Amino acid sequence: MNNRLIIKIIKPSKFLDGNNGTHLVEKVCQVLQEKVDLIVIDFKDVIFMDSLGLNFLVSSLKKARLSGVKFVTCSMNNQIKMLLKLTNMEQVFSIFRDPEEIKEKFLQPQKIKLFP
Repeated sequence: MNNRLIIKIIKPSKFLDGNNGTHLVEKVCQVLQEKVDLIVIDFKDVIFMDSLGLNFLVSSLKKARLSGVKFVTCSMNNQIKMLLKLTNMEQVFSIFRDPEEIKEKFLQPQKIKLFP
């Protein structure tokens, strides 16, 4: 039995807005066709996200949830965090500081209880 967690990391670049937000949704749909347990959206290279970009992010989250796949984000800058806060979306997304924090959360070794 394979207990490995399959994680895919998607790294949008520079701007997540109406001009290129569809790329995020397309990539998420592509990843969902694979056998994956967790999708990570790493915002490390994103310098700006507007309300249309947020709509694409929400759409991606919905697609993942409908497929039964966990969806988390990380490495958000202050502008993106503020947008989520102002729109009350910060409770909707699982937001992590960086990929290392995600590893700590999802890749901790399972504790196995042995019975005599």
